[in-house]
Amino acid sequence: MPGAADALAFAFERPVAPDDDDLTVLRAAIARCAVAAARRERLPERDVATINSFAGDETPVPVLRADRTRVLAAVDPPRAALAALARDAIETLAGDARLHVCESPGCGAVFADRSRGRRRRWCSMARCGNQIKVAAFRRRRRAERA
Repeated sequence: MPGAADALAFAFERPVAPDDDDLTVLRAAIARCAVAAARRERLPERDVATINSFAGDETPVPVLRADRTRVLAAVDPPRAALAALARDAIETLAGDARLHVCESPGCGAVFADRSRGRRRRWCSMARCGNQIKVAAFRRRRRAERA
């Protein structure tokens, strides 16, 4: 069974991109639902309807080529790509993804906590976590000097 990565491969068969408005609408709906899920709140009904609408679009079908390769094809590849994204969002939001909102001031990114203890606080240790820890270290150093 093809995964989302396979489902997106067909979109590059032809140089056609999803409509910017559709992409923006789907992205915003997924983002709002992800934040609500991370906060353990009820998902916004309108955004759920938007995601479900995109997910119900055409499914890519496997096509065999004469050279024995397989590609995924669709009548409307950009809409099928958006449908694949919407379906992945449904799997993530409905599953036990352990979504959290980054605790770094000004970030607010949503991330899936896959750490062993499920106690991650930042979207990225390299970016947000490091900034928080460096700031705390500097505060302690200033306090020691005072």
